[in-house]
Amino acid sequence: MDNQTNFSSVIEKLKTYDISSTDIDSAKLWLSKQCYSMGLDELETNIALSILMPKSNSRLNLMVFGYKRHGKDTVCEYLRDNYAVSFASSSYTACELFLFDKIKEKFGYKTVDEAFNDRGNHRQLWYEEIKAYNVKNGLDALGKVIFENNSVYCGIRDKEEFEALKAGGYFDLAIWVDASDRLPPEEAESMKLTKEDADIVITNNEDLASLYKKLDKIFDTILKP
Repeated sequence: MDNQTNFSSVIEKLKTYDISSTDIDSAKLWLSKQCYSMGLDELETNIALSILMPKSNSRLNLMVFGYKRHGKDTVCEYLRDNYAVSFASSSYTACELFLFDKIKEKFGYKTVDEAFNDRGNHRQLWYEEIKAYNVKNGLDALGKVIFENNSVYCGIRDKEEFEALKAGGYFDLAIWVDASDRLPPEEAESMKLTKEDADIVITNNEDLASLYKKLDKIFDTILKP
């Protein structure tokens, strides 16, 4: 289905059904069948489910992830500037929360920003330190901090952390940003997730205008006030 108006009309029609007393699995299965029967494709169906499934609060929480330099921050910044959502990166949050104090003397960092900007030279170390923090404090520990004040978690890399946050209902939609036609993948030592873990894959192999158009197509319905 290409027409945004048609997609919106399907959403409005399905909103008329009361599924509040239906268990989550049955509601998801029924809604999926309805979406497909009304002509939505897989991507649109996943978006529809994120809108229609019952939530504990009205805020839509997103997980945006992908390989280094593939455009995660660009996506999050665009959503912040155009859809009034807030985001935090795993690396910066970890740096503020605990990591800066652990590594500042070793590398001679003076500020959190200096350490954060140099993380590309020590990605495996950062991955291991964040993982260790979550193992010690609970696999959802860092994500809990991020989602407490933000609707978007940018840059998750650990599979176990991802599964814990998913099981805990911390996010509604997982988005993989993929620029693999023009950039290499990240080393497996510092990235344990793939696009198969996402609900939606957004390709970023062209110019920014093309990327922004894709984001608008997806988020005009689900993030506009």
